[in-house]
Amino acid sequence: MTMIIRNENRSVFLMSTLYLALFLVPACKPVEDPPRPSPGQATRPNDHPVSPGAKAVQKAMESPGAQALIIAVQSEDMELAGEVRDAVEGYRKSLARPEAVEIVRVDPKDPTEKDFLEQFRVSSETKVPTTILMAANPWRIAGIVPGGITRGRIAAILQAARAEASSSCG
Repeated sequence: MTMIIRNENRSVFLMSTLYLALFLVPACKPVEDPPRPSPGQATRPNDHPVSPGAKAVQKAMESPGAQALIIAVQSEDMELAGEVRDAVEGYRKSLARPEAVEIVRVDPKDPTEKDFLEQFRVSSETKVPTTILMAANPWRIAGIVPGGITRGRIAAILQAARAEASSSCG
């Protein structure tokens, strides 16, 4: 492409676009992409690595067909841990499509889970199991239940979240 340029003396110059680009655009160093962190690596100097629980929850949320997510925050030595585990498993098995419910177990004693648990306002020093129930479309927290829970209570909380989501669509 050729351009005609007139200066104040009305002289005409023919310049190619390449010539303009070489002399009118300042030389600069090409911008390099920052290095990408490997999975689980912090993305900024002050970031903490992604915890195993956070990775498992992200994977569960991306699972096709998942309608609910149950995060069981417990360690085996907690009182009621067995009761909560049985209620969660029992609820899942009672469904026509058990694969629609993802279950993620998070050990609050694992120091890498501290920041992840704080997002749900669950202390990593908890002495009782806590069940976090999430419903899909869009993903949201349906309930956070500290202590014991029953299969019926899980069903009621998730059903209420589905009803609320369907009534707000519109």
